[in-house]
Amino acid sequence: MSTGVLRIVSYNVDGLCDVAVQGRAAAAVAALVALSPAPDVVMLQEVTAENEGAFEDYARKRGMRMFSGAAASAGYFCCILLAPSFSSVKAAAEPFSGSVMGRHLVKISAAHPRFGVVSFLTSHLESCKEHGEERKRQFRQCLGDVVAAASGSTPRIAFFAGDTNLREAEVGKLPDGVADAWVLAGKPAAANYTWDLAANQNVSLPGGATPRMRLDRAYFCAPGPCRSQWSAVGFSLVGTTAKRYPGAPRPFFPSDHFGICIDLAFSGPPSAASAVSGGGASAAATAHSSGVAPALGVSSLSGALGGCSGSAVASAGAGSSGGVSASMGAGSASASHLRQTRHPADEEEVVVIDD
Repeated sequence: MSTGVLRIVSYNVDGLCDVAVQGRAAAAVAALVALSPAPDVVMLQEVTAENEGAFEDYARKRGMRMFSGAAASAGYFCCILLAPSFSSVKAAAEPFSGSVMGRHLVKISAAHPRFGVVSFLTSHLESCKEHGEERKRQFRQCLGDVVAAASGSTPRIAFFAGDTNLREAEVGKLPDGVADAWVLAGKPAAANYTWDLAANQNVSLPGGATPRMRLDRAYFCAPGPCRSQWSAVGFSLVGTTAKRYPGAPRPFFPSDHFGICIDLAFSGPPSAASAVSGGGASAAATAHSSGVAPALGVSSLSGALGGCSGSAVASAGAGSSGGVSASMGAGSASASHLRQTRHPADEEEVVVIDD
């Protein structure tokens, strides 16, 4: 049986650094473009209004959908970009209730003709040593959602990656069935440190300290017979070339973090890839192919990613243009957490959950 490879990139693109924001965003995009084969899924953290356009452009040129969870209190957010081979998409963004930094979790469930139903989750967990307890709570919530997403009525894989900010002592015992992709890929030494001040001088610490840490991590869960069909066959760093920018005191990398590129091999049978199951719609938004869908309030996924009381359905028709209309159901959350960029040829329905 032929093996299919699912390529996923996770990258904190450091939109909060004010040095050459546009130039560094362009360099991050160039690093993504240089990957061959191209990634099927791109997860971004620390995206801002100032650098988001570069990644929207990358998505549009490749026919990818882009879902961004804009946490209103932070001004920076996470995004997930999906290749056009995915269909029947459900998407949600969920703020962490204990975060003092506006951190949140973006969740996608989608069907693929080769891999079946797959769930993708990304987040930028609480920063700084003093927020370790909240960071650990957020990490456990992410892994709990991964387990729940993978444990539906049909065996499927669920994948979480992002800037976890985790120190080794904070990781603890993983839930049953959850695997560290870097470990399963053989612990490649060249991809051990993703925040590496010995190699990446974008950030300078007092006293010239140069910590080397694996802050950016990837985990997946594939239960039962599905587990033996998946293996981590590649794990490498992204964005490892520095460049000098006008006005910058030294050459800068695209980010103070290196991105991670994970290759997961699937040896199971091709999937029928039926639509992702879920509840009915309580609100509707029509997003036209030329623009970005409205920000819709969301908190949790139904069907493949957990229960909810209703949903907002976004649909884009080929050839349509201009304008976005939205109608939120009574009692829905404020329109602040998720918006979606459509690719021009997409006619299918995308469900955005609104609890």
